[in-house]
Amino acid sequence: MKHRTTTAAPTTAGPASDQPTTGRDSIAPAPRTPLPSPTPAPDDGPPGTTSPAPLTFSPSRLRAWRHLRGTDHTTLAHAAGTTSEDVAACEAGRSQPHAGMITAWAAALDCQPDQLRSTTPDGPDEYWQAANQAMGPMSAEDLAVVAEVIQRSHTRRYHQPGPYTGRL
Repeated sequence: MKHRTTTAAPTTAGPASDQPTTGRDSIAPAPRTPLPSPTPAPDDGPPGTTSPAPLTFSPSRLRAWRHLRGTDHTTLAHAAGTTSEDVAACEAGRSQPHAGMITAWAAALDCQPDQLRSTTPDGPDEYWQAANQAMGPMSAEDLAVVAEVIQRSHTRRYHQPGPYTGRL
């Protein structure tokens, strides 16, 4: 960055001189202050990278996996060696499970413990992300059923309002 300076005093020096002429601007470099060189901590990664957010228990993911497996609180608790009150409280977000509980629930739900954790455990899409992760690919038969439902809803004709239903 450069600063503009103006000479106020008249000079008698000609254009070949080092000094600026009267009323003319000269450009002088701005003073520079040296920036401190950052020294990364020994456990930091390469400069410019951020460490991933830690995974924490997600109540919505537990609920999604439980729903997809068709399991209620009591059945899951019995299979994992916990109580149905523990499952309900953790799923409602009133309690935090310890690592052993998460591991036992994951084994009972046939998933990995990290699939019951998230970097955004209270995010609005947690349930659907877990459900999407748990579902396998759709078969051709499944896709045909979905296509038929969409087609039917698209071509459905709605009744025109009559003289009495239009006023409701």
